[in-house]
Amino acid sequence: MKRILIILVAFLMISTVAATDSSHWKEISLKGHDFKIPLEYENGKFMTYSYESGSFTLAAVDEILEANYGFIAENPTVIEDNLTIAGHPVKYIKYNGQWSRAYFPTGDSIYCIMWKGTSMTPEIEEIIATSAMPSISIDAFYGKLTKALEGYRESQRNVYYDMDPYDDIEDWEEYEAYGDW
Repeated sequence: MKRILIILVAFLMISTVAATDSSHWKEISLKGHDFKIPLEYENGKFMTYSYESGSFTLAAVDEILEANYGFIAENPTVIEDNLTIAGHPVKYIKYNGQWSRAYFPTGDSIYCIMWKGTSMTPEIEEIIATSAMPSISIDAFYGKLTKALEGYRESQRNVYYDMDPYDDIEDWEEYEAYGDW
């Protein structure tokens, strides 16, 4: 019985190692940082600061952190977790019961991986683990996320305050003629 258990454990360990061997993965560069992408996503296309392949996206989100992270963090179905993967702080988010995002720093930039699925997979961990080490501290990373969320919330409040249905009325005298508003 012990022999079977040892063989089973050894098989599981070998399977896990084989699943995350990134030595043959596609190498891409986004915003000056290199990443390895699993072969299942090798036929993706480059957009401005992102690489997209079906239900997988890797994006540099520094310039859009407020809209990107803020929007998703405000989603009522979000489940968040703070992780550390190979020295990278990671904000892991599951939402809508079928999608996940991982925000993490590489060099001096913040990246987001979005994929269909509700678990942190060995492939996603490997993408993060094989990227360059962050040059910002853990506190600075989470501070940027907090600031982005606060900025998003403020922008949403301003949207409602700035909505005035009479902004584009050119001739106020005509409307005032109808009485007190």
